[in-house]
Amino acid sequence: MCTCPSMKPGMMFTGWKVESGSVTLADSTSSTTTFTMPNEDVVIRGISRFVYGITVMGGTADRNLAPSGQTVTITAGEPPEGKVFDCWEIHLGGKGVTLADPYSATTTFEMPRNEIVIRAMWKDQEEDGTVFFLVGIKRYSRFDDITGMGAPGKRMERPGAVEQIACLRRIQVYFH
Repeated sequence: MCTCPSMKPGMMFTGWKVESGSVTLADSTSSTTTFTMPNEDVVIRGISRFVYGITVMGGTADRNLAPSGQTVTITAGEPPEGKVFDCWEIHLGGKGVTLADPYSATTTFEMPRNEIVIRAMWKDQEEDGTVFFLVGIKRYSRFDDITGMGAPGKRMERPGAVEQIACLRRIQVYFH
């Protein structure tokens, strides 16, 4: 049986590597694993990586620490009264980070080589069903019809429109 020794602060056990010997580990990613000892020498090395902190304001992450390169899933919490989820905003450590869908209440990103702080952003939802969308920089011609391009709580999309860059400008959309 192999048991991972305690890790130094800032490190996380990520698995075992068989360096010599013909053995198959029962679970190469568990901190404790077993194998059948052959009639030869065996060398098994524990693998660890630096980990970084994840803070999600207004939601949760599927883990509090992650090594760089690992996929992290974040989920928005319950919105305040009269609000609906709008988008995610990276407050700290987001250089080079791309959210899979910054307008989805649940999304993923690849962990950078530093701590990260992400915040769920909320928008007002009026009683009559009117939703205030925070939209990014888009080019609309005066001929574009932006009514009915989305649904309450969903990101507006328009085929052929310039990609949204950030939550910057408010427009009001009515659904009929």
